[in-house]
Amino acid sequence: MRAEAASSQAIVGQCRCAPAMSARTAAQSAHQPVEEMSGESDDDASGMAVTNRSMMPKKKKAKPPKVTLSVSPTNINEGGTVTITVAANKVNPTQDVTVNYSLTGTALLNTHYTVCGDQRTITIPAGAASASVRLTAIANDLNLGAESATITLSPSSAYKLSKKTSKATVNITNVAAPLCP
Repeated sequence: MRAEAASSQAIVGQCRCAPAMSARTAAQSAHQPVEEMSGESDDDASGMAVTNRSMMPKKKKAKPPKVTLSVSPTNINEGGTVTITVAANKVNPTQDVTVNYSLTGTALLNTHYTVCGDQRTITIPAGAASASVRLTAIANDLNLGAESATITLSPSSAYKLSKKTSKATVNITNVAAPLCP
């Protein structure tokens, strides 16, 4: 046996290779707990360790962002405009985050107000932290008192909802039509 073979390295052909490590040794050298390692290591015919890709430490899945809803202002007259904003607590640099929402309340879409933008989703573009749509109250001369529009974010696996800020209400006050002289 050659002196090199007795050392901590083995010679295979013309290459010097480190001896195969057990899963425990590999985990310790990578400073990873053994429990996070999976798979098996077998020796091939040359005595070298053949390592399954599953021996690598498990990667944790990225947590989806938490989204919050805000409206400003919350009280408007007919003809007024509200900005509805959805913000994420972390930016996704490569993928859009589409947030679903519903509109309910005593005010009716396209009778008491319109939404400039998609009427059921707000898309936060890749690399951005927030996105907005606009709600505009229609001056309809119905004089029925005040109405409200409630915006509620809908659950999705693409994001998590903030319990306190996933719903907001906009109050629309009717403005009496001017009397003719």
